[in-house]
Amino acid sequence: MKQLKLKAFYPHFFAIILLILIGFIYFYPTLQGKVVNQSDVSSFVGAAKETIDYRAANEGEEPLWTNSMFSGMPTTMISTYYKGNYLENIYEFLFVGPRPAADLILGFISFYFLMLAFGVNPWLSIVGALAFGLCSYNFQIIQVGHNAKMTAIAFMPAVLAALVYAFRKNRWLGAVLFGIMLSFEIMANHPQITFYLAFITIFYGAAQLCTAIKQKTLPGFLKTAMLLIVAAGLAGATNVNHLWPTWEYGKYTMRGGSELTLNQKNQTKGGLDKEYATAWSYGIDESLNLLIPNFKGGASAGALSKNSETYKFLKSAGAQNADQMIKQMPLYWGPQAFTAGPMYMGAIAIFLFVLGLILIKGPMKWWVVGISLLALFLGWGRHFMALSSFFYDYVPLYNKFRVRL
Repeated sequence: MKQLKLKAFYPHFFAIILLILIGFIYFYPTLQGKVVNQSDVSSFVGAAKETIDYRAANEGEEPLWTNSMFSGMPTTMISTYYKGNYLENIYEFLFVGPRPAADLILGFISFYFLMLAFGVNPWLSIVGALAFGLCSYNFQIIQVGHNAKMTAIAFMPAVLAALVYAFRKNRWLGAVLFGIMLSFEIMANHPQITFYLAFITIFYGAAQLCTAIKQKTLPGFLKTAMLLIVAAGLAGATNVNHLWPTWEYGKYTMRGGSELTLNQKNQTKGGLDKEYATAWSYGIDESLNLLIPNFKGGASAGALSKNSETYKFLKSAGAQNADQMIKQMPLYWGPQAFTAGPMYMGAIAIFLFVLGLILIKGPMKWWVVGISLLALFLGWGRHFMALSSFFYDYVPLYNKFRVRL
């Protein structure tokens, strides 16, 4: 009997090892000591240098002010270490190897467990994990140095897996895991991604509520929901050491609102200016990038091949440096100011998603449809201003963030 139980874990052991290997193979140069040239990380190094030097010279004493940014400012959102969260040791243990490989592997494994929580076959769960982790958007944000964002995205499936497990299997164990995973999600320190995760959990909870009413299992739903709410509160409490300073500091930034504006209609109460917040709105027709790679040309600047019509034209026009010119061409023709590339989800993944919506019966698929459409519509930003204005004016905290698909 014991041997049979161990055999049940073999597929999961194999899956985790495989996903780790794929992550390291993709980012093999990091094992050689190389690092990704990330522009935002370079900016951080410069902004935080004075703080880091002071900390090193004063036995870890934490400075709360730096003169190296603007005319001086708090270090709250630059480089401040907050003590008191004892889950940090477990948090760091979850990252296998150097980043960004560690974030990619974390995303793989998190999504694998989410698939298992939904009752998906382990082998198909591996495919789903790869589709999630290898989404082109993940590598775009890694390229520019949005490391906190990538970490928060990687933890999202783990939080949802615990949520699903609480409703489907064991409410007590699921709630404990939900609280721990949500604490790690918040610890990643990208509030916008965590905010979007809240939308997903609310939609899933609403679907569970409808199912419970229909099946007359409302008492069980309420017990599970209460445990999850308590777990969420504890997850927030473990991170109050950096959430509270962020909240206080936010009041004195552009996210706290400003009276210095020429257009009061665009100003949200205590939040970002709508014109600024929607500057990177995804074009409505640009959404076809989800299915068709480079539908709007790709990145703002990129290389073309010598087989391209542009190269042939340059050569025919007598351009002596045509070989160099095609290495950095303006390729993007969408409505955004600039972009690192398209939000390509994968044609096969989109096909399977639509096929699943057709084949899967029952009410649970509708929460997926609902949250997917909401994400798409909100990503359109200024191109769907009726919805965006409603959210910026009436949905709590939404006016602290910029629109991104």
